[in-house]
Amino acid sequence: MTIENKKIKTVVAICLLLPLILIGYFTFKLVTGTVEFKDIRSVTVRTPDGNEVRFEDKADLQFYSDLLEHAEFLSEPVRSLEGNTPATVLVDDAEYTFYLTQSPSSCMVGSADGRLRLLTNDDAVRLLVRNEMQYLYADGILPTLAVRTGVYLNEVLPESYSWQYKKPDDRYYFDETTEKSAAPQTFNLYSDFEKELVFSVEPSHYSLDITRKTDDGETVKVAAGSLANLSFGQDTLLSVEIRAKWTQASGGTSYGEAVYRFSLLYDVPAVVELAGAEGGYLRICTGDLLFLTANYTNENELLSVTTDCKAGNLTFWYDESAHSSYAIVPIAADAAEGEYSLTVKAGRGEITYALDVRDEKPDGIRTIELSDEDYARYASPEADAELEEQLAAFREKAAGRSLMTANAFGNILFAAPCAGEPTLKFGSTVMLHADVMPGDSGMRTMNGAVYEAHGDGEVRAIQSGVVLFAGELGAAGNAVVISHGMGVCSYYFHLSECGVNVGDQVESGATVGKAGQSGLTLGKDCAQIMASAGDVYFRY
Repeated sequence: MTIENKKIKTVVAICLLLPLILIGYFTFKLVTGTVEFKDIRSVTVRTPDGNEVRFEDKADLQFYSDLLEHAEFLSEPVRSLEGNTPATVLVDDAEYTFYLTQSPSSCMVGSADGRLRLLTNDDAVRLLVRNEMQYLYADGILPTLAVRTGVYLNEVLPESYSWQYKKPDDRYYFDETTEKSAAPQTFNLYSDFEKELVFSVEPSHYSLDITRKTDDGETVKVAAGSLANLSFGQDTLLSVEIRAKWTQASGGTSYGEAVYRFSLLYDVPAVVELAGAEGGYLRICTGDLLFLTANYTNENELLSVTTDCKAGNLTFWYDESAHSSYAIVPIAADAAEGEYSLTVKAGRGEITYALDVRDEKPDGIRTIELSDEDYARYASPEADAELEEQLAAFREKAAGRSLMTANAFGNILFAAPCAGEPTLKFGSTVMLHADVMPGDSGMRTMNGAVYEAHGDGEVRAIQSGVVLFAGELGAAGNAVVISHGMGVCSYYFHLSECGVNVGDQVESGATVGKAGQSGLTLGKDCAQIMASAGDVYFRY
């Protein structure tokens, strides 16, 4: 056999064996999960804290390639892996499990074939200081501070801080991940709960400075020493400054300091009172007005009123000077008789009252004869709806804060608007009659009271407030509308003239006009007076 023939046979043999060699190589890669590290296209790192980072940069790929190339296979682990939370590293499609600690000499890597590798000490150090491995350093972030009040724990962000910690390369790094307070922080501090500051790592020492403002606006220091020693008789806003320092103990790997500035609202539990209630029970009538007071409240206190009885808008108004909140609850004139509940939620507490609602509408039905013209102009459902729409527009402009004055006992009372007794009382049933009333039964319920003129015929404000309207108002004739705050308004119809102007401040009992015959009065000097809380009319 010639040399030439031997060469040809050798080449043919190699060509025949090459597919078998490649098949064996790729089968080995598939089974073992190993890769040719120099050819990797991407590396994805998934850390136990939920972060995932993908690398495609040449330098990063080379780093992980060298890391795995240099690692030495182990016959057994150099330490126990029990309880260790590993990171997952995907090198292209091959998955590796990185069992890491802050000790470079015990960092291992597991592959899909179940075998372990030990990273070289130098490679482990370089890996442990990379940003994606930050999860390993519990001491790498500033210790947290929280204000605990009962079961509530509120984390306080530092205004400024400096925190350094050591990594395995024996260098110190700065914490740049802890969030700083971007805006003033305010937390509630409940007087009836235990109160304390909670550091995740107790500082070597810290200072606690607390101040408050007096009613005169002067800033004074509060001598407390700790949150547990704070005691005030009412809700009080406090300004707090804490300076904490952690020194580097012997063998320690971290140290730093921080400044915290925030506000604490010392919150006394609200005390709710329902005027006239005894033992949580109150008997009332349809059309009545309920007065609720929540003492020891603040502007941000969550207050609400709910009832299963038909009632009007149930909202609170806060009086800063008294540190109290007030609500007026009108029981609708057409509410059904029966037993109901009314629940007030004030801050963290709530109280429920039992309401016994009775209907005390005046007996009898008064029939009023109208001309077809007067009915169409003043008393038809369309005319009623138009007037009510106008009144609703005035109510939207009503003051939120209370403009009403209380008596010496703190009670809000309503003055008589006219001399004598009303000829038509609140809740009275009226039957209108005209020759032409298509689809209208004529049945009406009085939302206010009608007074015929007596003496000088003066009409007076039932409470103090500000005039929203004074002028001609369709079926109401010359009319005045007054806002008393807290959603309460009063209305004075059929005046001969208006004695006030829009924007005027009026006191309770002040003259607003005189009884007259403007609008629909059937030829008599009279005045119709109504009052509403929100969109519900009530008996004043």
